[in-house]
Amino acid sequence: MKNKYKFDLLKKAVKTGLIFGAGHIKKDGSLRLGKYRGGVKIGVKGTGAKHNPKDHGHFKVFDLTINDFRKINSNTLFYIKFFDVEKKKTQTINIK
Repeated sequence: MKNKYKFDLLKKAVKTGLIFGAGHIKKDGSLRLGKYRGGVKIGVKGTGAKHNPKDHGHFKVFDLTINDFRKINSNTLFYIKFFDVEKKKTQTINIK
């Protein structure tokens, strides 16, 4: 699967600000599944990253399981489920 396609899917899910599910591979090779939300501004410290995360395919999201922020790498994304606002239906996509 093309990385651009995965990047666009994750961008679309994060941009809505709605809750979405995603699965990705962590740096150590283990899998992580979770419920996330994009566009969360409350609780941001404002220190900022030293780089632009989107240049590396990373998206900053709020993890609803641990109530903290995480970065999801779109290059290692293998599953995503979100409500597509444009099509007005839930999209579930398994990426191989």
